[in-house]
Amino acid sequence: METTTAATTYATRCREAQAERDAVLVRSAPVPTTIEGLPKLRDDDEITVGDSHFTIGTVVGYALKYHEDPIASYAQAVARDHETVFIIQNCIVLHSGPHRPEPKRTALALGAHVVIQGHVYRIVPAPNGNLRPLLVGRVNHYAVIPV
Repeated sequence: METTTAATTYATRCREAQAERDAVLVRSAPVPTTIEGLPKLRDDDEITVGDSHFTIGTVVGYALKYHEDPIASYAQAVARDHETVFIIQNCIVLHSGPHRPEPKRTALALGAHVVIQGHVYRIVPAPNGNLRPLLVGRVNHYAVIPV
């Protein structure tokens, strides 16, 4: 029983520390006031940051792709305190098969703002060379409401 309590306390401390780091990141750059000019991305869109390629993923997009209920999937992710939008680094595969055309990718820089499913996110670094979207605002008729 103590292990569960210790693990829960540790997880809580980790979430609080991440929330403090996120607050510093949000204050570090101004949030855009409109979505004009911001890239609009959706599930399975590919982006390039530096020399690395990434894919945008969302809980709703995954649920729709695999014929699940997107509303229930989103509610379950929120209830479990999981991320609902994520960025996955693409792997590199060397093969001798036929060449496939390069997919269309949006070039971004660290700290760039993007719109994904009606929310404005800032692209920030995450451990191990990964990226994560940091929620900075919600879209309301082309205006951005900071969170």
